Amino acid sequence: MEVAGVPVVFEVADDPGARGRGLSGRRGVPPGTGMLFVYPEPRRLGFWMNDCLTDLDIVYLDDRGRIRSMHRMVAEPPRRGDESRADYESRLPRYPSVHLVQFAMEFGPGTIDRYRLRLGDEVVFDRQAMIDRAR
Repeated sequence: MEVAGVPVVFEVADDPGARGRGLSGRRGVPPGTGMLFVYPEPRRLGFWMNDCLTDLDIVYLDDRGRIRSMHRMVAEPPRRGDESRADYESRLPRYPSVHLVQFAMEFGPGTIDRYRLRLGDEVVFDRQAMIDRAR
């Protein structure tokens, strides 16, 4: 699909397991690629950098494909040996969608600026096909 006129190859995360794993453990996201998170119904979302090894940009889209919010997410220090999973997860910042959204796109750092993405921009793709996959 295209984002701001630029072709992007997305991995699709359309089930609970794939959405939960996201880009955890990756050392980077090559330019021109990303992950598209698809939810069966619009909802408020909050992503975090659980076991992420690189900074990421996230863009939340509503059910019409319009950008509702964006964040530049920062990789957090890894879980320490003496740190419980619960303590590790509680220290991770959340990056909220604020609004009801149905999709999230994650990219490598700097993509929001490089593509000059703005709130209200529309990303055109076959949203219904993606939603059908998630149901």
